[in-house]
Amino acid sequence: AYDNIGLQLPGVVRPVYTSRWKWSIAFGTQEWPHAAESPLLEARYWFNSGFAPNEPPSLEWMWLPFGGWTERAMLQYAGTVDTLGVGVDRCVYDQARMFAVEEETEEETEEELTVSQYEELRKLIIAKANEARAFTQKVHDAVVARLGAAENKIAALEARRPAPKPAPKPRVQYVIVKSGDTADKWFNSEDALIRFNPNFRTLAYRADGSIMRRFTNRRWNDIYPPEQLRIK
Repeated sequence: AYDNIGLQLPGVVRPVYTSRWKWSIAFGTQEWPHAAESPLLEARYWFNSGFAPNEPPSLEWMWLPFGGWTERAMLQYAGTVDTLGVGVDRCVYDQARMFAVEEETEEETEEELTVSQYEELRKLIIAKANEARAFTQKVHDAVVARLGAAENKIAALEARRPAPKPAPKPRVQYVIVKSGDTADKWFNSEDALIRFNPNFRTLAYRADGSIMRRFTNRRWNDIYPPEQLRIK
């Protein structure tokens, strides 16, 4: 159909209106063989239908090449936006990319707006700005409300979470000294022995915790059966 139109209407510029998303669904990564001579009119809405930003985006806004095109000639950035009581699509385009522009021999004069037309335009701009501001505030309030509800739920879950169990106490281990034992069998230094047995220099204990013998200041390898020593 594309080539038939070209044969019937020679010299007519034949643009393609599509979106990157729809093109990928229909053709995947396939390139359009006529991309070089077919200007791309791309639909890529800014927000939901019916809303447009105060300032139009640039023609290159979020441009990603696809289908063999290296640039777009037109960007449809908003759809069905209320404009002077009518829902219209809003676009930005480059006239030079759309079609060849012939040099005009006569300079056209731009018609000047009247004071009342300027006033109507000013009121329209203010009204649209207020609508956009109200929409932004509505979205902001909804986000804040949902965030607050989520934080409350998290706080409630945190409150119901059981307290962590205390870390287990280190296991205490004792040995009973036998004949021929020396302290270095269990300890690599006197400091290590004293750390677990602080009264070692003056007292020796039995397995039941009673005092077996008293000393003035015994040496660390001076141990006696059946003395009890803590090794952990």
